[in-house]
Amino acid sequence: MVAPAITPIKIRVPPAAKEGSASTSLSPTSARAPVDAADPDPAFSNWAPWVLAALKGQACPCLPPATPAPALALALFIHTGDDAAASLARVAYLEAAFREAGALGAGGAPALHASLVGDPASADFAALAVAAAAASASDPSTLISLVPRTNAHAPAAPPASVHVAVSVGGLARLSAAPCPPAPAFFAGDEAADEASVAAYRARAGEDAAAFLRERAREASPGGLLLAITPGTLGARSAFDAPLAAVRDAAAAGVASGEVDGCLLKSFAAPLYCFEARELEAAAASTGDWIVLQRGAATLPGPLDALRGGAVTAAEYGAAVAAEASSLLGASLRNALSLTPAAEAALYVRAAALAAGDPARYAHRSVAAAVLLQRRGGAVPRPRTGGRRDWFESRRRSTDV
Repeated sequence: MVAPAITPIKIRVPPAAKEGSASTSLSPTSARAPVDAADPDPAFSNWAPWVLAALKGQACPCLPPATPAPALALALFIHTGDDAAASLARVAYLEAAFREAGALGAGGAPALHASLVGDPASADFAALAVAAAAASASDPSTLISLVPRTNAHAPAAPPASVHVAVSVGGLARLSAAPCPPAPAFFAGDEAADEASVAAYRARAGEDAAAFLRERAREASPGGLLLAITPGTLGARSAFDAPLAAVRDAAAAGVASGEVDGCLLKSFAAPLYCFEARELEAAAASTGDWIVLQRGAATLPGPLDALRGGAVTAAEYGAAVAAEASSLLGASLRNALSLTPAAEAALYVRAAALAAGDPARYAHRSVAAAVLLQRRGGAVPRPRTGGRRDWFESRRRSTDV
């Protein structure tokens, strides 16, 4: 598949795992990976080559036999903020990787069936539908379909039907805030105590395990899953700057009477930045996956331009506030009972704080990733029974 309007992604092959080890992790002292600073999708660029290496090394028996050649099934989980170009560029890269590994034939019926799974209420998803239709029409060897799902943990494919699955960013959004609510705005909050962090870690671990169990049910034996998420590396986390700016802006709003202090004190952001080892632990807890690779890195991001003088402090503050709004959205608005005017004022104040003290609200583009392989043998039994029951349950499901 070649989408004419998509900028090619520059890929760097990451370090191989240590001899005799099933996984690798970058240390904090060597955390910055040499990815092109202009790359619009640095986390995917940094770790997508793991998939190619696994396929070329024949580490996974998930590839369809050469004769006859059924379509190779790819499931790509897209998330709010993933524009159409980025999503289709990922499909284009993975298709090229499959061809290089000899996993796709040429001509005839579609060689690749790519399912893009995302929230139908998102404007990004609507734009993707148009772009995906055009991309499929330009290359009949690739069939692209959209699977609308409001919940990343929901079933997205029939049992044992997916050869390769990729998720970028989705694990960072929790199904709910820690319960009971942790007395900290977010896990990396400077005021968070051990109990607060433990509550976040427990909720995130449960969510990640639920996601991985569902993907295991859908994966063919030996199938691959590449999960990339905003991460934590040492004392640095991807969401520290935007969440800290909003926290401080909300605290100032309490002093001015715009924000209810009791509501703010009980709020816990439903977000979490994983360490690579936590992703590995979640996979191990399911018993369904083998960990082939793991890693974490601080990657070049658009907000790094401030250090090079390419943007002003005001532009930096606006970007931090925009990211915070994208991350928190309705969860903060509803929890604090904010009017539209109060919500707008909150983010304006957050932008001013970040612009006034970029060092305190320093953005870190940290990401963590894990490459998993579905264990062979029996596929987990679907909760509703057989394949026919699975489709019937999806027809009746209210989660479209």
